[in-house]
Amino acid sequence: MVNIGKKSFRAIAAVFAVILIITAAFFCRKPVIVVSDRAFSALYGQGRGQWKRIALSLRLFRQVKSINIAESAGPDLAAQGAISLSRRPLAVFFPYRYREAAVLYQNRRPGALVVILAGRKPREPSGGDYDGENSGQGRPLWVNTDTVTDLYNAGVIAGAFAWYQKNNLWLGMGEIALVHEGLNESEETAFVHGLEAQQWTASPLFLPDLTEKSLSCAVLLKEFRFNEDENAGSLILFTWMDPALAPGKTLAIFDDSPWAQIGPVLENLKNDRQGGPIPSEIVFFRGDKIQKDVYNEINRIKILKKKAENADN
Repeated sequence: MVNIGKKSFRAIAAVFAVILIITAAFFCRKPVIVVSDRAFSALYGQGRGQWKRIALSLRLFRQVKSINIAESAGPDLAAQGAISLSRRPLAVFFPYRYREAAVLYQNRRPGALVVILAGRKPREPSGGDYDGENSGQGRPLWVNTDTVTDLYNAGVIAGAFAWYQKNNLWLGMGEIALVHEGLNESEETAFVHGLEAQQWTASPLFLPDLTEKSLSCAVLLKEFRFNEDENAGSLILFTWMDPALAPGKTLAIFDDSPWAQIGPVLENLKNDRQGGPIPSEIVFFRGDKIQKDVYNEINRIKILKKKAENADN
């Protein structure tokens, strides 16, 4: 009995030793710093943001520290707030609205990896303050959202839903609209190609506002207003909004928030793919039978596409 007790004690001690070593390694690694503000937290959902931060910390196996800057804070305070979180971070992420703070931070910490998550904002002429391709040269790395890929995926989802609506609900060929505030030709073409991947040949509507009636599906690549959702059968939203606040007719949300993009950016940097655009994270809604069927159809397309790519290789 005594020997059994000693073995059990040694086993427990070994487990605790491993846990302590793993914990020490986790906290000793360079952290990732994320600059944000209260307005973003309110829109994204404070609890949702906390869970995303924890999940990202576990995924990266290092601390992810965030700081909420007051909306009235200037670039100097935002840069200093990021500096206060860590002396030697792995990377520091600034959203587009704090791009000037990112430049200040980089000037004060020349060797740091500083990233501006610019979303769909074009890179502004700034006298060489931002670097669109390489990092580690004394300038922040500017990373955009991959709008072309996002619109292709949105076209696939909208086309899949429209066909489901026609074949299962017998509602006829309702129109599909992309509501936006300005797209280039490649972005419009990507959306059309996504529809064509679902054999949807009817031309979509490209609208500045959601004013059309009897739409099968509306894709909103612009700020969403709740009084607009009456004008579409279903919605695909490009937003950072907490999905819990989205209308029940929402099929999917395209999320290009910092919490959705930090992981892919770091993965690209790890694999020496710097500065490339990052697709949004797609959040599917599966609250009813229609949405579940569309979700299953999208997954089926992904599986078939992956098999085709593997066969080609």
